[in-house]
Amino acid sequence: MTVGVSEDVSECPVSKRWLVRERGFHIFYRLTTPPVSPASVPPRGVILMLHGMAGHSGRFTRAAQFFASQGLVCVALDQRGHGRTWDANRDTYPNVLDPGPLGWPGLVHDAMAVLDEALDILDCHDLPLYLIGHSQGSVVAQCLLLSPSGAAFTAAILTGYEWLCSKADIVHEHIVLDEYGVDAITRQNPVAPVRHFHNLLAMVSHCMDTESASAIPHAQRTPTLYLSGADDSAGAFGVNVTRQHDFMHRQGWPVEMSLIEGMRHSVWLYGDDRVHQSSLDFLTRERHTKPKGVVVGDVPVVVAVKQRMGVDSAR
Repeated sequence: MTVGVSEDVSECPVSKRWLVRERGFHIFYRLTTPPVSPASVPPRGVILMLHGMAGHSGRFTRAAQFFASQGLVCVALDQRGHGRTWDANRDTYPNVLDPGPLGWPGLVHDAMAVLDEALDILDCHDLPLYLIGHSQGSVVAQCLLLSPSGAAFTAAILTGYEWLCSKADIVHEHIVLDEYGVDAITRQNPVAPVRHFHNLLAMVSHCMDTESASAIPHAQRTPTLYLSGADDSAGAFGVNVTRQHDFMHRQGWPVEMSLIEGMRHSVWLYGDDRVHQSSLDFLTRERHTKPKGVVVGDVPVVVAVKQRMGVDSAR
């Protein structure tokens, strides 16, 4: 596959695909690739993108177009209980936001399975892998980084980390306004099942666990940027992201933090290419090569998380 680097972010093709998981469960994802041009060059990396609560893969459209125009393939999925994935499986799991019996460990497995399929389709297993997680997706991404599979990623960006908000007006604004890029599926004022919050809190707890953070060898710890809007009221105006950054720093992880003045929770929806460019610069910054031989689809930490949450491993 040959691609070209283009400044026109509207030229990058998007293919919409489905991955069939256990018992016929369908996962929807978008694959945004760099445009083909006469001055074509091989793609230089792949980004796995995880959206937030009540979101969907389409919220990364502008960012994915920008990154693809710079030679990076973008893989963004609708997580369980969200977007087209929820719609396709609603007969079995009718509740919006419900991650299903596998809980949040299942979301980690889904993300890696989708990435694996995308790498097979594009035949680009040798390219650097990058990770972007937003809000709830940043928690899933953090759990992925705390697993052996996290070592497969060269760098990661987590935005709007740990969005737990008790203010109904802020939650309502985030979910229902068109300016936030919400589609018809997530405009239905969903009421999340108890299982959703049980799993969310369990995963946040896992991300703040000293044993989990220290278990990964130093050479396999992924450089991570915590990026947040300075005016994010849902994230306590930087308090939550600062807490997580400081925790990971104390555990010896290579972490950085940036608060963007004038931006709120969903930094990717502003369509600001300054944010996209600075993110690109961080992801592609020259770093030491990580150990080879990491199995992308192997997430042993999932078993431990299941045991901690009391989740049955049988589907």
